[in-house]
Amino acid sequence: MYSNEQIADAKVRLPIVQYLADKGIMPVKQSGGQYLYFSPFREEKTPSFWVEPNENVWCDFAEDHGDLIRLVSRLEKKDFPATMQFIFQAKIHEVEVTFQAPDLPSNPQRQHVIQRITEVKDYRLLNYAKGRGISTKVLNRFCREIRYETHKGTFSSIGFKSQSGGWELRSSGFKGCLGKKDITVLGKADSTDIVVFEGFFDFLSYMEMFTDKHLDVTAYTVLNSLSFLPRVQADILPDYHNIALYLDNDREGQKAAEYIRQIFPNRVIDISKEYLLPHKDLNEYLVAQNRAR
Repeated sequence: MYSNEQIADAKVRLPIVQYLADKGIMPVKQSGGQYLYFSPFREEKTPSFWVEPNENVWCDFAEDHGDLIRLVSRLEKKDFPATMQFIFQAKIHEVEVTFQAPDLPSNPQRQHVIQRITEVKDYRLLNYAKGRGISTKVLNRFCREIRYETHKGTFSSIGFKSQSGGWELRSSGFKGCLGKKDITVLGKADSTDIVVFEGFFDFLSYMEMFTDKHLDVTAYTVLNSLSFLPRVQADILPDYHNIALYLDNDREGQKAAEYIRQIFPNRVIDISKEYLLPHKDLNEYLVAQNRAR
């Protein structure tokens, strides 16, 4: 049996970044002091595995999160006693941590040309938004109609702009993005309160339900992808006293919420626990409420 002191020592005995480097696993980039990797647990095209070196913890948003003990147990395929023995006996070489840029070949089929950006006027897009409980007023305050051309033809989608100038795109039967994928930040930056959404239709739903007057007093961040959560945790959330999470009510969303609760235990309110069940997200909740009227 291992004492609590030995377990605590094991969790920080080896830097996770060095442990991974010794195994030939290098990060893709560093952001806010954290390291982003392709997951060591599976093949993936978009890196989703983050390491927080100061706390020596990791998070894989598609699967799991934890400390050094859990990571070693999974990667070395050892039970708890064998994992502890491995950590205490390990001799990790001082390997230089380099950054491995994703080797993704260019794909001409993914090229696009934006033809025009306007208010949302296409009746099909307006009907799609209406079906998801979003009024034309709210839609056109925060979104635009993006008409773009690809190798498959010309299309129109609802676009929600990110901080990097890219667009999250939605239409009936289509979900994607144009340009660089990034978070979106809105509202009052110097507020003490922040609300975090996973997708922009949840943000639009919030505006439908509670009116957009909150933009004057509250800050908002739309992740547009859970993979950005560690960056938001490091660069944005520390500035706020109250953090309301409107993440999806699924396995990945709840793991992400738990990750944030562990870092800011006295600041976080997980809204999905309060009223979203059995709905997947805030937009699904809004649609259900509208149908019940």
